[in-house]
Amino acid sequence: MSVDANSQSFKEDMIAEIKRIQEELNELKNIKKRITKKSMKRKYQKQKETLDDDSLKICQII
Repeated sequence: MSVDANSQSFKEDMIAEIKRIQEELNELKNIKKRITKKSMKRKYQKQKETLDDDSLKICQII
C-alpha cells in the first residue's frame, strides 16, 4: 500500500512541477513577444522616417 501511495505522490509532484515549468515557459514567450513587437515598431518607424525624408527631397526637387 505504501508503494502505491508513494507512486501516486510522485506522480502528483511531477505533474505539479511540469505545470510550473509550463507557466514559466509561457511567461518567457510573452516577454519575447513584447520585445519583438518593440523592435519591429522601431524598425518600421525608422523606415517611415526614411521614406518621409525621401518624399520631402523629391518634393523639393519638383
